Amino acid sequence: MKSPSSSSSRLPFIDWVRGMAAIIMLQGHVFHSFASKDLQESGPWVLSQFVGGMPPAIFLFLTGITLAFGMSARDRKLLPAYERWKGAMGRAGYLLLLAILFRLQLYLFGLPNNQWTDLLKVDILNCMALSMALVSVLALMSPHSRVRAALVAGTLVALASPVAAHMNWDWLGPHLRHYFVPDYNHFGFFPWGAFLAYGVAAGAILRLAKPEHMNRLMQWAAILGFGLIVGGRYFAQIPYSIYSKSEFWLDSPLLTFIKLGV
Repeated sequence: MKSPSSSSSRLPFIDWVRGMAAIIMLQGHVFHSFASKDLQESGPWVLSQFVGGMPPAIFLFLTGITLAFGMSARDRKLLPAYERWKGAMGRAGYLLLLAILFRLQLYLFGLPNNQWTDLLKVDILNCMALSMALVSVLALMSPHSRVRAALVAGTLVALASPVAAHMNWDWLGPHLRHYFVPDYNHFGFFPWGAFLAYGVAAGAILRLAKPEHMNRLMQWAAILGFGLIVGGRYFAQIPYSIYSKSEFWLDSPLLTFIKLGV
């Protein structure tokens, strides 16, 4: 029997989380599409939309875990640094191709009512591809260094999001800027890329952990998650901020930490 640390093993709870996120996302879209206007201020609808906003963070986090698993597998094969980095970049390219094909099929199915600019919309798959490409440099590091670097990268992305939201990105053009700038209608690298970086850290930790330590690791993860939720909520209510401008539901690092805790 293969150990859980082998590259071919699966961790069932990851599949369960992925399936749960898909169901939550589906209910959010259904409520948003079919709920009448007079119900869209009610408590159940608000709760549905809040919970429905979790799947993108979950999918990005799980994508980071999967990316870390791939990095660990290439580590065990003792591949050169360039090959490890190229493997991670290959996954990013694959996701970008899926993103393009997804937008293309939506465009074709929506004809003749669509505009060609709909093909350039930055959706969750685009964000995954860009985030994965940017964090692929972590493949060059040792597993322990990768954990630390991924945690730092995720935290920096989260903390920089309010600043990025108010920077001048016009030099990138109206479409490329959506890959980076926080926006209610697009999935920019700030702050969403933080979840993928944190996922890489989590995936690296899971591969470093011994099977007999897995239960204890899950317990500590639950405690840490609870602390992030409570701490994030507490500091969000303080009427002081280190940022001159910040929108909680758009670019707040505290919202990122709360979602990470969930």
